[in-house]
Amino acid sequence: MGAPGDGYRRIGALAPKTHCPETIRSALEMEILAGYPAIDRVADRLGLTRRTLQRRLERNGATFTTLADALLRHRAELLLGDLALDIGMVSDAMGYSDPAHFSRAFRRWTGWSPSQFRAALPASRGEPHRDQAV
Repeated sequence: MGAPGDGYRRIGALAPKTHCPETIRSALEMEILAGYPAIDRVADRLGLTRRTLQRRLERNGATFTTLADALLRHRAELLLGDLALDIGMVSDAMGYSDPAHFSRAFRRWTGWSPSQFRAALPASRGEPHRDQAV
């Protein structure tokens, strides 16, 4: 029988090898809540090196940037759906120091400005019209 805590060390040693795409996505989502995600922080959260994280994403047909942009876009759309928040508040919640920077990023993700996106929201649902591309 080993020393107390040996089992935990073994489990911890195995954990980085078993990270699935959902685990990586969850770690990225946690970083997004704190602002713009950095690959090094996400890798550190998972106990991986930056390069190992990149390889695991590539193996699943993704890159850190594309996954981060998709999650950021989704969060921005949810926040913009809350009409009680003005665009400056949404920008702050997304971690942008300037609403203009947020607007440029949102346009890059969606092809629409935040104001255009909001204008397309049905009043009752808080979602863009299905027949309009977002």
